[in-house]
Amino acid sequence: MVKKNKTFYIAVFILVLSISLFLVALYIKSAVVLEKKEIIATLRVGAIAGFDANASALTFGTITSHSRSYRDLTIENNYVFPIKVEFHARRNITEFLVFDKVVYLDVEEKKSIKISTIIPVDEDYGSYSGKIVIVMKRTWNN
Repeated sequence: MVKKNKTFYIAVFILVLSISLFLVALYIKSAVVLEKKEIIATLRVGAIAGFDANASALTFGTITSHSRSYRDLTIENNYVFPIKVEFHARRNITEFLVFDKVVYLDVEEKKSIKISTIIPVDEDYGSYSGKIVIVMKRTWNN
C-alpha cells in the first residue's frame, strides 16, 4: 500500500512539474522583446490647418476641429523569422490617435501602418504630444 501511495505522489509531482514548465515556456515565448522604439508624436488643434514636415518625429501639424489627418509608418521585418509588432500610444495625444494595435510580419515583409487622427467637434485649441511605442517580438504562430 505504501508503494502505491509513493508512486501516486511521484506521478502527481511529475504532472505538476510538467504543467509548470509548459506555462513558463509559454510566458517566455510571449515576452521576448527583440526591439523597442519610441517615436515622438505631436499635433496642434487650431483654427487654421497647417502641415509639419518633420522627418524625425510623427508630427501631424495643425488640425482643425472636426477633421482628420494621417501619417504612415513603414515597418520592415529584417529578422529570419516572423515577428509580431505591437503599437502603444502614450501621454495626452493618445485620445486623438487611431491605429492597429498589433501587426504580424513574415520574413522580409514590409508594411505601411496608417496612424490617423480624429479631432472631435469643439475640441479645445492647444498642443498635444506623446509617444508611439513600437515593440517587436518573435512570433511562433507558424
